[in-house]
Amino acid sequence: MSQLKTEIGKISYNPATSAFEALVTFHFPDGPRRLPASCSAGLDAEFNMIADGLLRSALANFGKKDRLQSSLREKPEKIETPCNFLRAA
Repeated sequence: MSQLKTEIGKISYNPATSAFEALVTFHFPDGPRRLPASCSAGLDAEFNMIADGLLRSALANFGKKDRLQSSLREKPEKIETPCNFLRAA
């Protein structure tokens, strides 16, 4: 069974939603993918419970087209830019 490296970024508490929030990064062979996550919990919650909730939140939104995600891929050999497009025309 292969393991996927995950990383939970800086965790902050949002009092308006009574939830902890963080950016969760999944490290894939073709580059990292980042998703925002939140976990409803009180300020006195155990760290392991918060981390587990953040991870589950990110996994629940992973791959959904209507959810915010970012990814970094290896640099392609040729980068298409508007300038390249206009020069070719």
